[in-house]
Amino acid sequence: MLAAMDAELRSLLEHLESAAPGEGTPPAALGTLGVHPVAVALTGIGKVAAASCAATLIERYRPRAVLFAGLAGSLSPGLRIGDIIVASRFIQHDLDASPLFPRFQVPLTGLAWFMADPAWSERLRAAAARAVADLDPDARAALEAIGVGTPEVRPGDVATGDVFVSSAPARERVRSLVPEADCVEMEGAAIAQVCHARGVPFAACRVISDSADESAPADFEAFVTRVESRLTAAVLLGALSERS
Repeated sequence: MLAAMDAELRSLLEHLESAAPGEGTPPAALGTLGVHPVAVALTGIGKVAAASCAATLIERYRPRAVLFAGLAGSLSPGLRIGDIIVASRFIQHDLDASPLFPRFQVPLTGLAWFMADPAWSERLRAAAARAVADLDPDARAALEAIGVGTPEVRPGDVATGDVFVSSAPARERVRSLVPEADCVEMEGAAIAQVCHARGVPFAACRVISDSADESAPADFEAFVTRVESRLTAAVLLGALSERS
């Protein structure tokens, strides 16, 4: 169970039963969520930090699956703040090893897009739908305060890169490079590549926090605390509520 920033996992960690610190670096919190034993860790921000953390924890704990949750910027006009994207596939929008390899293709893999695990993605989708239906009043009030209503849940393609996309020109550049992508973030495709290489199922969900331009919520910390962190906890707990 991974996320890039502490705030993104804040609510989830409150539900971790029989919690104990794991050994080694990066640190992980061990315990039970739902009916599954888990290791919960922060990857840090960016592709190298995410890939390094995922690879180390996979080798250490041999998980049956890796789940990732956090925030993303929208690349699709149909997405609003608070909406939940359950990832279908991942691509690194800033990867270019041409002319040796086609643009975006990870060298020596033959792949530009890495697929999310269908079974775990369906668990996340179903759990996200329940989380939205049961969204608590404070989270709803926080969304209404920024002019949006009930979040929607949808599948989507994720573009990952080592750049924080926060201006209209930067957003349009990513959209022009990868028009299929629905949202942009900084970790997902790197973890997907690691999991693919090690044969570990991977799935991820992202809560839309902004339009990847200058229109982020005025109080970003309040949005993370009141909306994203609660949604993330509900989705991940819901996905882990049944045995695989």
